[in-house]
Amino acid sequence: MQPIASPQYKVIAGTAAGTAVLLDRPGSLFRVFVPANRTGTVEFYDCATAAGTSDANNLCSVACTVGTIPTSIEMQCNLNKGLVYISGGTTRLTVVYE
Repeated sequence: MQPIASPQYKVIAGTAAGTAVLLDRPGSLFRVFVPANRTGTVEFYDCATAAGTSDANNLCSVACTVGTIPTSIEMQCNLNKGLVYISGGTTRLTVVYE
C-alpha cells in the first residue's frame, strides 16, 4: 500500500528580510494564502539551498499589499530541486507544500 501524501504548511511572517529553505528535495508547491493589511514581498525559488536562488529558478514573487482582500493563490507546481523563499518587508502569508 502506498503512503498517503500529507502536505505541510509554513507561516512566513516577520518585519525583516530573510531567506529560508522549506524543502531540500523535489516536491510540490500547492497554495499560498495572502492575508490583507500587510506589506512586503516573498519570492519563491525551485532550488535546494539558499545559495542556489537565481532568476533562472524563480517561481514567482508574491506581494502583500495593505488594504487588499485576503487571497488564496493556487500554485499546483512540481518542484525539481526544492523550495526556498526570500522575504522582505512586513510579510505574513501561509505556504502549503509537500
